[in-house]
Amino acid sequence: MMMRGLADPTGNTLAQAEWIKEALHETFAEPTLLGTSSDANEANALRLFRIGDFAKSLEWASLWIGEEPFSNRAYVFGVAAASAGQDYEQALRLAERGLRYDPHSYPILHNKVFALACSGRTDEAERILERIPHDGGDLTHVAEANRGLIAFRRGLPDIGIPQYRLAIAGFRNSGDLGNEQIAMAYLAREAVRANDPQAKAFVDEAESKIESASAPPQAKKVLNDAKLMLQIQSLRQIGGLART
Repeated sequence: MMMRGLADPTGNTLAQAEWIKEALHETFAEPTLLGTSSDANEANALRLFRIGDFAKSLEWASLWIGEEPFSNRAYVFGVAAASAGQDYEQALRLAERGLRYDPHSYPILHNKVFALACSGRTDEAERILERIPHDGGDLTHVAEANRGLIAFRRGLPDIGIPQYRLAIAGFRNSGDLGNEQIAMAYLAREAVRANDPQAKAFVDEAESKIESASAPPQAKKVLNDAKLMLQIQSLRQIGGLART
């Protein structure tokens, strides 16, 4: 049925193909089909996110939202794409719009917490986080990671590190390798930002876990950011020593 649908692809068929492609690592929808179909906004957004082009993914997600302005799924994806691309203001704008239609959307709320914390609005992030119910599953691990982020952004790495560690262990125990890798990358990034003495060890640990080609592009991007920040810090330290 899916293969017959791709002979004359609609946006919905292509989007389903992208989900199947992600889950089964099969190639059904060719980029040429995605690019020329007039109603393939969702599929293009998914494909570009999957290959790590978050800015372009957000552009297509915005078109998807324009096409389906009452779709919670479109807002969930748009907020996630904006957050992954570090466009936190856009993430917050889309989150506000999406929450008008579904005030209890946990994915949107967690991404809003993340964007607020990354924007330095940690008190607001914490207030929202405390109102989100958790069930001991993935939402709990996402909350642990967000608590770690909030602590780091408050200058409290001694609290942030164990919170991230809880999230990483939780994802690992549930077999969620992708989110485990993402959480490790963010721990490394936040430790470098905080100039924590363990930062280099966290970067090395994350790199050893994310070296696989199948690691999520978000984990790779965040880890590369952390490595670049670490290099810049090292060069500054060398420059400081040279002047003394």
